[in-house]
Amino acid sequence: MPLKKKMEPAICSSFDLIEESMTDGWRIGAITEYIEENECMDGDAFVEAPDGSRAFVCWETGIGKTVTDAKAGSNNWGVYNVFVPKPVKTTEDFIENFRSILPELKELYDQTKKKTKAK
Repeated sequence: MPLKKKMEPAICSSFDLIEESMTDGWRIGAITEYIEENECMDGDAFVEAPDGSRAFVCWETGIGKTVTDAKAGSNNWGVYNVFVPKPVKTTEDFIENFRSILPELKELYDQTKKKTKAK
């Protein structure tokens, strides 16, 4: 499940965060459109941690294991393929899915930051 758009280090700066997604200092922003006439089953997004650092997220509806698609770079803490519990029809659905994967994203963030400090 590769990212639908080629990710350059600063690409997320041209996409808006969804302010109402703010949860424990974390927010999500969409890279690909998620509101469609029918349910949206997958897409690309980015997550911003409380410190302002970001990760790219390729999401897909279903059950599966999160996979690291790329290691952290100078402007992000990774690229991850994740699974969300339900298709998206609305911004509320998108935010609900974000909140469902947030605990795992927090763990990935912590692991990445620990590795960075150890170097």
